[in-house]
Amino acid sequence: MDPNRFHTIDVIAYSVMPTHLRLVVIAPNELPDHQETARRFKASHPGKQLPVQGSEQYERLRGRMRDISDFMKSLQMCFAFWHNRRRPEKRCGAL
Repeated sequence: MDPNRFHTIDVIAYSVMPTHLRLVVIAPNELPDHQETARRFKASHPGKQLPVQGSEQYERLRGRMRDISDFMKSLQMCFAFWHNRRRPEKRCGAL
């Protein structure tokens, strides 16, 4: 999953260092509207059904879209998958 497709978090600045990454991000105050929620969900979860509007699952999904912790989890997971795929020893798991 590409964090940029799902999350409404904006990365303002970043710095990649040998041992860690620093980000300056902005999370919007408002939850995304229904059209934005549907667009982002379909872009990041092709073939899956969007939860029913107004349901508890739907509201949790909207909340996750602007959750910085969830964004960082997705970003780190994507980086680990990318890193593991490009290694000749075919490693797996977290870094």
